[in-house]
Amino acid sequence: MSDGDPILEARSLAVRYPDQRGPLGGVRSWRRAVDDVSFVVPRGQTLALVGESGCGKSSTGRAILGLQPQASGELLFRPAGADGGRDLLKLPPSGWKAVRRRIALVFQDSGSALNPRLKVWQSVAEPLQIHRLASGAGLRRRVDELLERVGLDPASGERYPDQFSGGQRQRIGIARALGTEPELVVCDEIVSALDVLVQRQVLELLSGLQRERGLSYLFICHDLAVVSGFAQRTAVMKGGRLAEQGPTAEMFSAPKQEYTRCLLDAVPLI
Repeated sequence: MSDGDPILEARSLAVRYPDQRGPLGGVRSWRRAVDDVSFVVPRGQTLALVGESGCGKSSTGRAILGLQPQASGELLFRPAGADGGRDLLKLPPSGWKAVRRRIALVFQDSGSALNPRLKVWQSVAEPLQIHRLASGAGLRRRVDELLERVGLDPASGERYPDQFSGGQRQRIGIARALGTEPELVVCDEIVSALDVLVQRQVLELLSGLQRERGLSYLFICHDLAVVSGFAQRTAVMKGGRLAEQGPTAEMFSAPKQEYTRCLLDAVPLI
């Protein structure tokens, strides 16, 4: 497969949550958080999934990672060398370990995503140990390489998460995600709590990694200003549905939907 071929394709994706429960704990009614959503993440590119809080974008990301059991539709994942796509929604529990080596997640809250009782090098090492990709002295060397690649001193791996700034912790989260050499990385609001300068630095890091490794990103974000110049394609969600999607540059220059125009009007002029 070449760049631009879809590494992930969502077809009529729906996600629902229990809304009302009966006296014995059974579910009486369901609430749909995502309804009939279809999109593609091109290989080696970034799709930004943008919308207000509660629009369903994070539920979409969780479904891709198998963390949303009440999901329907199709989520076709096409790793390199695979013959056709694998529907993640039909994947048995035994099949997730291999898939999660190829799909990584960087969390919004970098503080709670890292175990405060583990040194940073130990947190970065965990995925490598789980997937048996390194051990002994080779494990520590690999962790040092990952920390250095995201702009951190390998010696800082001896410190604990609360000794780092928010931006540094997000770099640690990225290093941890890179350890298994994923092809697709889901970034869930990873720059929303950072100031503008640090946001830019993290986005530049992600762009560099994409060029080097051919990574594909599903970049979940509520701010259209953040994705301008970073994501090749943007999909705008509203109320659990897609309001509009297309090349980012076209969407910024000529949005088709009133909702997208309102989001763009909210972008501050600098």
